[in-house]
Amino acid sequence: MIASLELRSIALSASAKSRPVGDEGGFDLGSLVLEWKNVARITSGKILNVKFFPCVERTVVVAGNDSGNLLFWDVDCGNEGGNGVYLYHPHTGPVSGISIRPSVLLKVDFLHFI
Repeated sequence: MIASLELRSIALSASAKSRPVGDEGGFDLGSLVLEWKNVARITSGKILNVKFFPCVERTVVVAGNDSGNLLFWDVDCGNEGGNGVYLYHPHTGPVSGISIRPSVLLKVDFLHFI
């Protein structure tokens, strides 16, 4: 059976961005709004791990799937050509973990088990 999974970027409403919750601040998770324009299908198969790339200029999501693929999704690519999804296939085993080091953004570690 082949499963298809969609990664979603969630747009915050203006009220969610400005309303503090509790003593430590933040926002009410119940006020998050999912809009269909923010839904993207980036791969078929099962995604096993997802991380947000700590980048100030762009929103980049890294996902690892059960076929050994690492997918880099540039959420902010807009209409710059293509869909902003870049596929890297380092091996055939499932990607069970992704580690991104904020001090070394050019290096992404991934784990797989046989």
